[in-house]
Amino acid sequence: MKNHYHQIEINEADKMISIYRIDNSGSRTLYTSTELPAITDIEAEMDKFKEFAAILGENILFDSPVVRKLYKI
Repeated sequence: MKNHYHQIEINEADKMISIYRIDNSGSRTLYTSTELPAITDIEAEMDKFKEFAAILGENILFDSPVVRKLYKI
């Protein structure tokens, strides 16, 4: 797989987050999209927020050809 970059967009109205792959030519392809967690009290639901953030970060890292090469994934 060729190298690519990620672009993250948050749609506030739909409460969705989308991750796109951007290739070296600038072409954009949807990688994944998901609803933002329904959190109303960040202090009370910090564990839920941290879990979502960890999953989001893992998705980006596992999709990275460079990270997969460095860690032999």
